[in-house]
Amino acid sequence: MKSDKEKVMNARRPVTRLLPVVLSLVAIASTVLAQRPTMTISEVQLRMAMRAAWEADARWTRMYIVSSLAGLTDINRVNSRLLESADEVADALRPYYRYPVAVSLAKQFKRHVLLTVALVTAARNGDSLQTAAATANWSAGSDSLAQFLVRTNPNWPSDKLGDLLHAYQDRTWRQIAARTRQDWFADVVACDQADVEARAIADALSAGIVKQFPDKFK
Repeated sequence: MKSDKEKVMNARRPVTRLLPVVLSLVAIASTVLAQRPTMTISEVQLRMAMRAAWEADARWTRMYIVSSLAGLTDINRVNSRLLESADEVADALRPYYRYPVAVSLAKQFKRHVLLTVALVTAARNGDSLQTAAATANWSAGSDSLAQFLVRTNPNWPSDKLGDLLHAYQDRTWRQIAARTRQDWFADVVACDQADVEARAIADALSAGIVKQFPDKFK
């Protein structure tokens, strides 16, 4: 029979063999953390403000879709609040882009909201030609918004912003389509996905601002 000492030594061997692996993982993790830049307070504030604005846009777009398609009496107030969300997005950008750029940004975002409203209205009316025209205008509006943003900040790549805006629109349209056919499961899935896309747009805009104005985020 093995002695108590031998048993202890045998028990320690697997741990000893794992020790180099553990130490290697710790070293890799430490290197990665050391290379990762620390986010300043001003950058955190920007990202939070931008996310809050785009999350409001997603939330009130959702509320407008629900109220409009269901014919609820709160539609006018919800419509007004949705338009206010465009101002909130512009407000998040205003500390970095002064007049007249800030005014133009606000107009672009409000136009984006109005095109969304037009599409929801067309879908509610069940007019296929009106819906097709509204969809085309909506898509062109996203391209126009992306191009304007790129002219404002070259650190916002047009292809990336365009893809993000169109993905957001796609998730919004899926909510409209799902609710018109009363597919509540698909509706909720699309709603969650729209929230994700809204945050992705917000983060992309924040990252571009940090690159364009590095002195503001030291």
